[in-house]
Amino acid sequence: MRERWNRARLRLNGLLTRRRRIVLDLLLTAAVLGLTWAWSGWPLPGEAAFRRLERQNFLSPGEIVFHQPGGRDFSGAGRLAKEIYISLGEDWAAVGYLDNQGDYRYMKPVGPGTYTMVPVEAQWMELWALEPGPVVVPLLFPVRDPEGTDALGWGAAALRLPAETAGGVLRLTDREGREHVLTGARCEEGALWFWEVNDREKQYYEGTNLYVLGPPWMPGLDYSLELYDEAGEAVARLDGTVLQEREG
Repeated sequence: MRERWNRARLRLNGLLTRRRRIVLDLLLTAAVLGLTWAWSGWPLPGEAAFRRLERQNFLSPGEIVFHQPGGRDFSGAGRLAKEIYISLGEDWAAVGYLDNQGDYRYMKPVGPGTYTMVPVEAQWMELWALEPGPVVVPLLFPVRDPEGTDALGWGAAALRLPAETAGGVLRLTDREGREHVLTGARCEEGALWFWEVNDREKQYYEGTNLYVLGPPWMPGLDYSLELYDEAGEAVARLDGTVLQEREG
């Protein structure tokens, strides 16, 4: 038996040349990586993941007008931050929130001194039907500070603006009577990005490592938007209402 085993082993060693061993190792590695990818839910990086969300929502690929990379700080507010894309179609806009190292939770106020725990999904997409003309699309989940700090805040994108627009100022009055003046940053041609820090709630809930987030405050508010070109000359002044989700 031992002699037979030795002959079989020698025959196998003869078949497995150095090149064949390398090929076999590569195939085994690819199989392990494929199984790991499948077990993780077939994740895709960056724009590819966003394009898959578009397909899952039966959308043709839109023009990407905003992209915010995901953060690397996964402590405190940083763990809630998502990689975000906004695409624009002929009569729709799509906002995609992509995975940022796992699922997390935060506290949402539901009454005076009362909070509920809300899970943060791995990824999702918001779809907006658009009427002709300029539009201000709010984000319904907080985003990171564009300057790269760990602060979270609320953002909105002004789309379908005149091509010569290089900047602008968005003015809103919230439901508590507070005036907000947000300075816009140019994303792509005809698109501006606005952001304001979330300063309404406590950062942590009673000593836990859970961030407290209030509801988005921009949707449904009337706005005034002043647009400027690269020379600082006025381009246009627009008045309208920030988009909001339809009830029911």
